Amino acid sequence: MTGTSAKQSLRILVNQNVRRLSPESVSKQSSEVFQKLALNERFKRAERVALYMNMPVGEICTLDIIEHCFSLGKKVFLPRCNGMKMTFLQLESMAAVYNLQPRGKYGLLEPASGLDVLKSGDLDLILVPGVAFTQGGKRLGRGAGYYDKFLSQYSKIHGCVPYLIGLAFEQQLVDDLPQDDHDWWLDEVLVGSPL
Repeated sequence: MTGTSAKQSLRILVNQNVRRLSPESVSKQSSEVFQKLALNERFKRAERVALYMNMPVGEICTLDIIEHCFSLGKKVFLPRCNGMKMTFLQLESMAAVYNLQPRGKYGLLEPASGLDVLKSGDLDLILVPGVAFTQGGKRLGRGAGYYDKFLSQYSKIHGCVPYLIGLAFEQQLVDDLPQDDHDWWLDEVLVGSPL
């Protein structure tokens, strides 16, 4: 099996498991991940945090995390996809988050404008979604390569990458997964526990 087909098979398997999660399990695991993040030293020290608005199914809920970031005075950046490229734009308040509109081919809630982190740099932390993760930091995304391309571009422009933390349901944790040379590893993964 090639790396690409192995990745696709794993995506299908993990997505099936995650879709079976009850709303109670999604809420419980999202809350656990939020609590772990709130106690995380890298998160506590971070002043500029990039994260994402979760998809309706398959991702740890992030709205409470975003609200917590604002309450701590952190600068918050959310992704904006344009074609096959992604960047992160700064939002100024929770009101701006609540006013986000679906954009792009995936219909995700994205900012229309804001300070582009590729121009400003200085990100301290990125909270990263994915389909599957290993405890050691391997990540399998949805297959479009948005995060890997963004991290490569950020590294090329700024000479470094921010600290990377994956947010995962327990059902997304696997022992190992196929990786390609262009795949970025995470520094750590925060995982919820099942009901």
